[in-house]
Amino acid sequence: MQTVNRDIFAINKQNFDYFLILDFEATCEEGMKIMPHQEIIEFPVIQLSGKNLEEVGRFHRYVRPTERPILTSFCTDLTGIVQETVESQESLPEVLNAFDEWLLDLNLINTDHSMKSLFTFVTSGDWDLGVLLPSEANYRNLELPEQAF
Repeated sequence: MQTVNRDIFAINKQNFDYFLILDFEATCEEGMKIMPHQEIIEFPVIQLSGKNLEEVGRFHRYVRPTERPILTSFCTDLTGIVQETVESQESLPEVLNAFDEWLLDLNLINTDHSMKSLFTFVTSGDWDLGVLLPSEANYRNLELPEQAF
């Protein structure tokens, strides 16, 4: 088999200053839907430069679930996150505030949540930002800035 090395940016020009790679972990149970909703228990984001795809920043928080505060053994086996890790952590509203501050500190957004730098979120599908975060925000009556997500 022959391997061909190519410069990804020579092939696909793009305009983003940054890519924010995001992959939530959430409460889960084998074979059943968690009611009233799944809760985010890990909020990791890696910031990559749009120029060279090198890591330039990192945000990581574990999140304390409040509706179903005890993780199932299935959830621990699937995510690797143990009960002791989440029980002393901040709740989702507090973590979202910390993430907002991180975005502000990196000059990615303005105080009105408009974009200061051109960035996009990268996920492995629509579940993280299209299902989980909006569902939990809706349940908790949290307002998510449209421009940021």
